[in-house]
Amino acid sequence: MITCIGDLIEDVTVFISGGLRVGTDSQSRIERHRGGSASNVAVATCVAGGQARFVGNVGDDPLGHALAGQMRSAGVELALSHQGRTGSLIAVVDSSGERSFLTDRGSCDEVTGFDPAWVATSASVHVPIYSLLGEPLRTTALHMLSKATELGVITSIDASSTGAIEDHGRDRVIALLSDVTADLLFCNGPEAELLGIDPGRLLDASDSLASIIVIKNGARPTSVVTTLERLEVPVAPLEGPVVDTTGAGDAFAAAFLLSLSSRSQPFAEVDLRQAVIAGHALAARTLGQAGATPV
Repeated sequence: MITCIGDLIEDVTVFISGGLRVGTDSQSRIERHRGGSASNVAVATCVAGGQARFVGNVGDDPLGHALAGQMRSAGVELALSHQGRTGSLIAVVDSSGERSFLTDRGSCDEVTGFDPAWVATSASVHVPIYSLLGEPLRTTALHMLSKATELGVITSIDASSTGAIEDHGRDRVIALLSDVTADLLFCNGPEAELLGIDPGRLLDASDSLASIIVIKNGARPTSVVTTLERLEVPVAPLEGPVVDTTGAGDAFAAAFLLSLSSRSQPFAEVDLRQAVIAGHALAARTLGQAGATPV
């Protein structure tokens, strides 16, 4: 069981083939999908054959109830409250498949408590950085991470967004990550650079942001850095074109965590290379189609 706490929103994906023309019409294709980083990880976990629990809040409105229904249909166990207004995200996707986000989180942060049994029955607890930036969700997520550490449950945080880190304050985010010191920190190249992480050197146990840092670099090799080792794991070539990169990082995290959570050996002895390979494979399944759910 992988438990994810955070956001469940609607993704409005806008595909613009010729670029955005300011002040007039731009031809595009618009699709609507279930989204939100934490919910993406939960659904991707189920797609990959695992079990997932989602802890969060959506609005008490038709959209919120519809998104909750989609999560249940995907096989995710829900610990969900309904209050306020459901959030939305506009993902503008260019011809290369790269996306830019316009985000309205709605009432995602209105998560005020958790059942300790949710942690006790989990193999890992996963928290996107978005879940650590607004109250009362931040307090709830930090309590869940603390409980997980106490129980020996794997903890992971996804850096998620350079924009979110910059808006909250780089130094504040670094201090927060240092205080938590999760087992795993997922980030991409720009996020790692912003946080001052050097993928070329081993971690210093005295000042590390996590025990294991995983740095994704698109089609370039993924770096895994610990206090004892540094890995570079190549990404297998895609079989088709990139349509939409939305959710690829979340799918990677889901498969990586599922690989670790199904281990029979102690966490200190897990095969990180195999976890990365599993992450690459599931992420690739999201890139050839629109939306964040692997197919």
